[in-house]
Amino acid sequence: MKRTRRTVLQDASKLSVCLAGLGVAGIVTAQEYPDWDPDDVYDSGDRVVYDGSVWEANWWTQGDEPGDSDWGPWEEVEETEPDPEPPDGPTAAFDVSNVSPAPGDDVEFDASVSEGRIDAYEWDLGDGTEASGEVVVHSYTDEGEYEVELIVSDADGETDIDSMAVTVLEEDESDGDVTADTTLEEFYPEYDRVFFPRESEGGVPGLLENELHPDATEFGADVDEIENNAGDGSMKLGALGDRGLELVQRFDDDGVSRENTARIMAWLAGLAEETEEIPFNDGSGRDGGLTAQSGPVSATNDPSVFVQGEWARGEEFDLVHDQGHERSDWSDSVSDGQHTNTDNPIVDATVDKIHPLTGEFLGDGFTANAPLSATAELHGEGWQFDTSLIFENTTDVPLLLCGTIIWWVGPSKGATGLDQFSYDNAQRKNYSVGHPQRDVIEVALPDDDKPGVFEGTDAPLSAYGIRLAMHNNPYLYRTLYPNQQFSCTYGNVTGPSQYDWPYDHLLEVMLDTCHVEFREEMSDIESNVELVETLDMKNRFGN
Repeated sequence: MKRTRRTVLQDASKLSVCLAGLGVAGIVTAQEYPDWDPDDVYDSGDRVVYDGSVWEANWWTQGDEPGDSDWGPWEEVEETEPDPEPPDGPTAAFDVSNVSPAPGDDVEFDASVSEGRIDAYEWDLGDGTEASGEVVVHSYTDEGEYEVELIVSDADGETDIDSMAVTVLEEDESDGDVTADTTLEEFYPEYDRVFFPRESEGGVPGLLENELHPDATEFGADVDEIENNAGDGSMKLGALGDRGLELVQRFDDDGVSRENTARIMAWLAGLAEETEEIPFNDGSGRDGGLTAQSGPVSATNDPSVFVQGEWARGEEFDLVHDQGHERSDWSDSVSDGQHTNTDNPIVDATVDKIHPLTGEFLGDGFTANAPLSATAELHGEGWQFDTSLIFENTTDVPLLLCGTIIWWVGPSKGATGLDQFSYDNAQRKNYSVGHPQRDVIEVALPDDDKPGVFEGTDAPLSAYGIRLAMHNNPYLYRTLYPNQQFSCTYGNVTGPSQYDWPYDHLLEVMLDTCHVEFREEMSDIESNVELVETLDMKNRFGN
C-alpha cells in the first residue's frame, strides 16, 4: 500500500490523539513515527522520533534539529519505548479468491495475511486433499460445502489454526436459456440466502415481496404469482413482466452473476425503458435553475463492457461504508495541509490524467473504467452557484456504485462547505434509501498547474476526489442501471462572475479532468482503500 511521508506523520498524530481521548495510557513506540530528517519539511502538528524522544512541530520547519534550542520549532512530547516484541506464537489467517466456485474452477488460498515468525503452512482443503505453502491453488471436482483448514507453525513448534467454508455449486443451470417458465430456484438455487444481515430482508423472495418496483404492474408483473410462489422458489420468471424478464435475460447473456441479478430483480420489473431525469435533492443543487451545460460526452478511453463479480454480502455487505476513515468530528472542511498539498497525486490525476496507483496515462478528456457518458452543469449565477456532474451507464449491464471513486477539477470551495453535496439517482426509492456518505479531498491548484485555458490564471480551481460509501439499504438502490444516470453536485461554489470565466471553458475543464472508477475486485477492497489513502480522501461527510 502506497503511503507518503506526510500520511505517516498525520496518521501517527491522529493515533496519539485518539488514544488520549479514550483515556488510554499511550505507549509510544519508535515505529509509530518516522525519524527526523533534516531534508524534510514539517508542518505544525507533525511528529518525529529523535534522540530517544518524540517531538512535535509547533510551526513550519526544515533543518532545525529537535532539542537544539528551547525556543525552536520543536517541542518534546514524550520518550519512546523500544519497538514491541512480536506476539508469542504465530497467528493463522487466509484469504480465498472465490468462496462459491463452480466445479473445476481454480481457487487460490493465500495465507500471507497470517502473522508471526511462521516456518510452515499446512492445508486441509476439505475434500481429502492436503497441501503446504503460503499460497496454494486448488479446484474441486464435485459440488458441496468444504471446510478448509490452515495450520501455521513456527520454529518452536507453536501452532495456530484458521478455517473457512467454501461452497461449490454446479452451474449447469446457467448453460440453458432463461425463459418465462424458468423458476426462481432454477435460475438461482440459493434464492433464499439472506444477503443483508443488519436487516433480515428474506433473500430474493423478501426483496420481491417488500421492494417490488411501484411501476412493475405497468410492464405486466404478476404480483399474486410473486407473493404466492417466490417464497418456495417456484415463481416463474415470467411473473416479473416483460421488462423484468427482458433485463434478466439480457444480463444473463452478458455474463452478469445470477446472484447479482437476483438481488436487483425486484427493481428490474419496473425499471423505466427511457433515461429518467435526475431528481436533484430539494434545496441542494438547483438554485437559480440550469445556467449552462456541456455534454454528454462518452469516455474517451472507450472502456469495454464492465461486468463486476459477485457483490459483497454478509459481514462484507457494508464493507465500503464501514471502512475506517480519519474524520475526527463532523466538520465540513478539510485541513489546510490537505487543501494546499500540491504533492497529492490527485493533481496529476486530474490535470495530466495519470492514474495515482498504476502511473498509467488514462487518456485525454473524460475517462472511466466502464462505459459511461458524462454531462457537466452549472446552476445559478453571480457570486456563487452549484456544479453538477451527471453520469449515464451506456452499457447493458448494471454497475454497483458502492466504492466508486471520482476525481475532477472544478470551482474551489476553499476547503469548506464540503458537506454541501448531493448524490442523486432516480432509482432511489426515496431520499432516505441508497444515500452515501463520502470520503473526500479538495486540493487548491496553483496557477501553473491549472488545466486548459486557466493555466497561469488566478481562477480559483480545485482538484476534488470522492468515494461513495453507501450503507444500510439493499443493493437495488445502490445500482447504476443500464441507460440510467446518477449525479454528484456541490452547492455554493465560487461563482464565475468574480473572474469573468467563460462558462463553456469551465464546463470543458470539469469534463476533461474527470475520471470515474468503479470497484473491480469485488472480493477484495484493498485496491479501493489504497486509492482512497493515496489521494488522502480521509475526511467523511454525509449526503
